[in-house]
Amino acid sequence: QFQGEHVQFDHFKNLYSTEAQFCSGMCPKLSYAHIYPNTWQKMTVKLCTQLFSESVACAFEYFADDLKLESFKDTKPTIKMVRMLNNAFDVMNGRCRSESINKSNWPGKKKILEETLDAIEMTETISAELKLTPFMSQTTLEALRLTLHSFIALTEDLLNNSYDFILTGKFNQDCVEDAVTSGNVDQREQLQLLVSYKDCLLGKCKTERKKASFLRSKEALLMEKEPPSEEDLMMANIKKHMVYNLCGYVLYSRKNFFKCQDCRNTLETSFALLP
Repeated sequence: QFQGEHVQFDHFKNLYSTEAQFCSGMCPKLSYAHIYPNTWQKMTVKLCTQLFSESVACAFEYFADDLKLESFKDTKPTIKMVRMLNNAFDVMNGRCRSESINKSNWPGKKKILEETLDAIEMTETISAELKLTPFMSQTTLEALRLTLHSFIALTEDLLNNSYDFILTGKFNQDCVEDAVTSGNVDQREQLQLLVSYKDCLLGKCKTERKKASFLRSKEALLMEKEPPSEEDLMMANIKKHMVYNLCGYVLYSRKNFFKCQDCRNTLETSFALLP
C-alpha cells in the first residue's frame, strides 16, 4: 500500500504488455529488463529511475483516461506513487546549471522532498495499524528517509555558506571510493588512507563516550528544558553517525585489497582501545 491506497507491480507488467501491443510511444525506454530484471539488473539504478518516471506516469494516464482501458482503471494510486518518486529523483539528481538548486528555487524543491517524507511516514503508520505491506521494504523506506533528511540538511548548509548553486547529482561517495581503489594511488597510500579511517572511527567512539558522560552529568538540567522533537533527534542521529558509517563502509569493503597479513592487521583494532 502507498498512503493507504493499493498499488501493485502487476500494473507495470500490464503497462509493458499493453505498450508492446499499441506502440503508443508514451514510454519508449520501458523494456523487458525493467519488468523482469535479472540479478545484476536489480541493482541498476538507471532501470529504477526509468521505471518510476514521468513518462511512465503519463503512459498510465493515457491508457486509463484517453483509451479508457478496463485493465488500467485502478492505477491512480500507482500513478501518484510513480510521480512522487520521479519528482524526488529529479530534485536530487541535478547535473547541470539549469537543474541546480539555488536560494530562489530551493523552497519549492524542498517542499517536494518534505512531501515525500510525509508520504513515507503515512505509509509506515497505515502499514503498522492495518498490517498491510508497504510499497517498499522497511529497510528501503528507512534508507530513503535517511537520504532525504541528509540531502535537505546538506543543501541548506551549503546555501547558508555562500554557495550560489548546488549540483545535487554530485552528492555521492565516488570520490572516497576512487581514492582507495583507483587513480594515482599505490598500495602504501591506500593502506595509510584506510588506517586513517580506522583512527577516525576510534576517535569518534571516544568522543561519543565523552559526550554521553557529559549528558548524564547534566541530566537534571536537561530534564528541566523542553525535550527535543522527533525530527531534531533524527537529524542529530544522522549527523552523529554519517562520517562514522562512511569510514566503516570503506574499511570493511576494501580490506581484501591487501594480501599482506601485517598490512591487514593495521586496519584492526583491539578491544582495549574501544571506549
